[in-house]
Amino acid sequence: MAVLRPWMALLIPLSPTDVSVAASQAGASPAGPVAELAVLTVPREGDGDLEGYLVVWNGVAAEAYLENVEGDAFSRVRFVQPSDRSRAGAKEKQPGVTIPGHAELVMLQRGIHMHLTPKDPIAIGDTVTLDLAFRDGTVQTLSATVEGYRDADDLHHHDQSSPDWLDKLDGAAGRRGDD
Repeated sequence: MAVLRPWMALLIPLSPTDVSVAASQAGASPAGPVAELAVLTVPREGDGDLEGYLVVWNGVAAEAYLENVEGDAFSRVRFVQPSDRSRAGAKEKQPGVTIPGHAELVMLQRGIHMHLTPKDPIAIGDTVTLDLAFRDGTVQTLSATVEGYRDADDLHHHDQSSPDWLDKLDGAAGRRGDD
């Protein structure tokens, strides 16, 4: 089992049953990674870039690798993570994101996430399209609505019929239940 470090994106292991059920609900086969959710937010302290968060699960035993994210609305999209080696918490560029087999990637503000530089001004409420390119050659397209600044740690509730899922996510992310 992987050791979670404060700078890592949250990876949640899934059972093969969870993967098959989730794949059928998403209308996809469990043949590889499935991009489930994309959220873009206006950062608290803006430099013009938006922050982006993805939820992607990998339903097979082999690891998947998210190489690139592109969108017509953006001149540049890069993966970054906060650095605990810097007093200022500087961001470090990442070439891509590995998703182990039977695990889910949930991007968090304190983990790996994206910075997206818009070509033209983008307002809260606008919807944009993102193309996620994986190492295996597949490209998946997601739509994302730009939201105001918020706590992006509460992005994903995997199973609406299981209310304890968010508690598990919060616990795995090191959040307290009374926040």
